[in-house]
Amino acid sequence: MVSSLLVNSAPSSRQATVRMIAAVLALVAALIAFYLLLAHFAIAPLVCPTTGCEKVQTSQYSLVFGVPVSAFGLAFYSVLVALQVTGLTTNRVFGWRLEPILVALSVVGVLTYAPLTYLELYVIHAVCFWCVTSSLLMIGVLLANWVGRRP
Repeated sequence: MVSSLLVNSAPSSRQATVRMIAAVLALVAALIAFYLLLAHFAIAPLVCPTTGCEKVQTSQYSLVFGVPVSAFGLAFYSVLVALQVTGLTTNRVFGWRLEPILVALSVVGVLTYAPLTYLELYVIHAVCFWCVTSSLLMIGVLLANWVGRRP
């Protein structure tokens, strides 16, 4: 029984499909984070279909320990994309089962957006289109990983 737990089996076609969907959603979110990082450093103009993006991006809450929140988002989503793509061919990474890692990271991602959304709505009094889009993508990643957690 123990040896069967250590076997590195390939994901089912359903798991691979769900992981690909989650990888695409996370990649889009990573691109949004990268764009917001470029906008933060004035490398790219901040284009927003709503009026709240600039107010959110220039608020005191847009930095954590002097680092733009979008940089943390880019790093997080990059790891998530890498794990999702790795999960297309294997169910284990560094000997650990991949399903609980993907679900746990997705939950952390969604829970990270909760206080940020609170700050936008009740402290900054502005809503950033890109931030909302990113949080919705993270919810999609969580749902995909939840659905794909079992073959």
